[in-house]
Amino acid sequence: MTSELQEADWNRLLRRIESGKCTPFLGAGACYGALPLGADVAEELAQRYGYPFPDRDLVRVAQYAAVQSDPNAPKEDVVDILRAAGPPTYIQPPQFGNSGEPHSVLAGLPLPIVITTNYDDFMVRALKWKLKDARREICRWQDILQHVESIFEKDPGYEPTPANPLVFHLHGAPGLGVAFRFSFFSLYAFLNLANSELSPPFQIPSAEIDQLCNLQILRNPQDLRLA
Repeated sequence: MTSELQEADWNRLLRRIESGKCTPFLGAGACYGALPLGADVAEELAQRYGYPFPDRDLVRVAQYAAVQSDPNAPKEDVVDILRAAGPPTYIQPPQFGNSGEPHSVLAGLPLPIVITTNYDDFMVRALKWKLKDARREICRWQDILQHVESIFEKDPGYEPTPANPLVFHLHGAPGLGVAFRFSFFSLYAFLNLANSELSPPFQIPSAEIDQLCNLQILRNPQDLRLA
């Protein structure tokens, strides 16, 4: 069975886009050329904290940094790394007028909601570049984020539409809350919190959550300090 979309799949997708029944989900690749990718951020953190292992997995490197310093240190470092990105290596913001630029393409579609794991505001900028009244929202998965006022609290009558779309930051965003979710512990806490909201038949077994978080981090004796 092929994993490639067939013509019927494309036609179905186009119909759903036209009817607003499609929700884009953005990852780091959408920012290629404008911001460092995960591997680049991991390399910078690895250099800063003397990460002793050969891999450059951002989750593992961030966890090591958090243990070596404190839980907020790698989050603050990531903010610094992203803010420092600029010419000549990176061009910001993305060139929304360029053909095929991902944010611009999505902004031109009649969709009410875009979900992103990215911390930047490029999707909102692209929507405004298309003359849409875009709003931002974050996932309040930690107690420290409960004080951040929701757009739905500020404007109880607000409802996302193609003309007034919502960009939902699943992992947080500077200016809206910096509880970034990329260490083992934060991912584990997030999944457990989300799991607690599900009724028992639909809950993920704790062993499966452990596997999803890749918590088997004791494969090397040196990893004991990460536990």
